[in-house]
Amino acid sequence: MSVGLRYDYLTEPQTTDGRLWSTMDLTAKQYVIGASTMPPLCSQANQAPCIPDGGPLYTPTNSTCNNKPNGIPCDFRLDPHFSSVVLAGKSFFDPPPVRDNWGPRIGVAWQVRSNMALRAGYGLYWDTLAGRGQAAQNDLEHGIWPDATAFGGNVNAPADFSGGTSKLLTDIQGNFPNPLPGPTPWTAGGFALDPHNYKDGYSQQWHVEFQRQFSSNLLLSAAYVGSKNGRLDYEGKANSAQFSSPSVNDPITTSAHGVTTCGPKPSPVTPAWTSCQAAYLASVDTLRAMPWANPGFTYAESIGYSNYNALEARLQRRFANGLQSLLSYTYGKSIDVSSGYFGVENGNGGGSTVQNYYDMTTARGVSGFDITHFLSWFTVYELPFGQGESWLHGGPWSWILGNWQVNYIFQARSGQPYTLRVTGDPANLTGSGGVGAQSFTGYGRPNIIADPFKAGPVSANPDPSCQLIISQGGKAAD
Repeated sequence: MSVGLRYDYLTEPQTTDGRLWSTMDLTAKQYVIGASTMPPLCSQANQAPCIPDGGPLYTPTNSTCNNKPNGIPCDFRLDPHFSSVVLAGKSFFDPPPVRDNWGPRIGVAWQVRSNMALRAGYGLYWDTLAGRGQAAQNDLEHGIWPDATAFGGNVNAPADFSGGTSKLLTDIQGNFPNPLPGPTPWTAGGFALDPHNYKDGYSQQWHVEFQRQFSSNLLLSAAYVGSKNGRLDYEGKANSAQFSSPSVNDPITTSAHGVTTCGPKPSPVTPAWTSCQAAYLASVDTLRAMPWANPGFTYAESIGYSNYNALEARLQRRFANGLQSLLSYTYGKSIDVSSGYFGVENGNGGGSTVQNYYDMTTARGVSGFDITHFLSWFTVYELPFGQGESWLHGGPWSWILGNWQVNYIFQARSGQPYTLRVTGDPANLTGSGGVGAQSFTGYGRPNIIADPFKAGPVSANPDPSCQLIISQGGKAAD
């Protein structure tokens, strides 16, 4: 038996160049600036970080002071939600330090017979580096306001760089940063962390393995392997509406959450219908945490969870008489609510997404990186020629043919899940879209209402041309 304990203390990430570190706080409905004092006005500082004060209130259609290269951005002090911009009280605050990373481990081995053994182990492991570092980087790169964006262009030639060519200065000057910030933080997209309690994820891992030795160099083993993981990165469009609503064009009705539709859009549009549409969007906005802010930015909390269970078997021939071989098979399943960190492992190409941020049960399913079956077989064989082998101990032929190896690797596995998405905003979660009238799209998932391998009309769709085309893969393409 072996017992161990590990402890890690994670400090608060900091920058070395003194840049502002800001983020959106959906719980408090605030934009938090990483500073102890409010930055000066742009008309006084003439460079970021500063609070825009250059003219009338910013709106998407107001271009009179919309962050022109030689002008002060619109006056953010006139924004009705100016009081929702607060100070963190210190420069660096997100993610906070972590002090609870205790990791106990225990392992047990029992020799049942001279040729049989039973092994078991348990450990609690923490992700102290990869996820936390990426979260801090994403938060820093997107929580810019009231600072200015750094250079984001590409100085390399747009085509072949093999000749060492670079772009002319005139080609890249449009990518240089404006010395002043944007007119408002509410239109920012990208990424934000929960500033209160974002922590590193953990994984409880265990296994029980039975081993049977048939000869001095032949071993068969079978094991159950499992893990239960928590505090994982869970992210989505948390500033979209918490509940779906009927379309504004649906027959006039009021949803359970107080959203009233306006009926089919008339032509020409009447003032009454336009007024009804404005009321409809305002009602959807009441279902959003910060209706004045962009509904499409990604918000992350460490509340995700997952589990993994697998059967692992192997037949191993240890190295003897120049031959070594290992045949192994895994049958497993991984289930989670948000695959991988920051969407990079969310299925094929990072395509899956959380439909409803506020209902994790709708996101629970097979992991985007799940591989149910995995079979591998490798063999190493030393050819019996050369010094220390059976033949050709010396001479020219030994120099040419001696001491060679032949290696063989074979792998076969089942495929990863592939997630299809529906474009647009079918659940009507955007509302007005906030100050920048931005939208939240691409979260929907299609429903299968017919056999995808059979061509022909779909009963739920009266269109006779539906599902008549067969793709190269044998599936109905339309």
